[in-house]
Amino acid sequence: MSYIKFKGDPGYKRVNSGMAKLCDPVPVKKSLRLIDNCFSIVDKNVSQVDLCEFSKLSYPADSYVKQELEICQGETVTIFTNGLFGGTTSTAATTINSASVTLASANPLIKVGTKVSGNGIVSGTTVSAITGTALTLSSGATATAAASVLTFTEVLNPNKAYVKGIILYVKYPMADEDGGEISPDQYLLSCGISAVLANGGTSASNFSVGQAYMYLAPEDTADPTKILNSLSLLNPSSTFSVNVSVLLIKTKTDADPNNCDC
Repeated sequence: MSYIKFKGDPGYKRVNSGMAKLCDPVPVKKSLRLIDNCFSIVDKNVSQVDLCEFSKLSYPADSYVKQELEICQGETVTIFTNGLFGGTTSTAATTINSASVTLASANPLIKVGTKVSGNGIVSGTTVSAITGTALTLSSGATATAAASVLTFTEVLNPNKAYVKGIILYVKYPMADEDGGEISPDQYLLSCGISAVLANGGTSASNFSVGQAYMYLAPEDTADPTKILNSLSLLNPSSTFSVNVSVLLIKTKTDADPNNCDC
């Protein structure tokens, strides 16, 4: 077993051999490090490859949220949700050449600007106004139908700030609650993300997160399929908690930062 003496610590702190090699003055393994705003591949303290474009990164932030979280054993934490619904359907009555539509029942998911599609609806049509079951379209219907099923697909509100940038830094412990050493292969914090699909549906996926995770969506997009809808973190360990630093960047597509009706 490898041992490392830390400066200022009169004792020895035990770590596993894999971590000890990374901490050696002349490490055996190459490592990725952040040096002077550059991501560098370092071999025996010599930089072999540098990626320095991050020094030029500029991402708009209309608002932001900084969090420090402790995720306990077996716990799931919701980091954020943009509250996107993706799409919905409603039965409606249409009249040829008329932009007025009557819904069979009120649907709170339908908003002004929502895209509309279905039988007798012109491509590219959106909702111009809605009050209860009374709906006004941007284009007149091309057919009369007493009960037509219409699909309403979400469009982002350009004046609302959505979470579009995410930076996570995970601080995995070196010892569990009983003092036993933790091998890096146990660093399996699970990241669950959901997204909106082009047809108005939703999707979900999960993957393990190492020490860091970063996601930056196209900042000016008004397309809900181009950003994440929600993100959660699950700590599957039964022996140790994990600390996470989170920076959420909220951006809206409206060029005027003082114009907000959210």
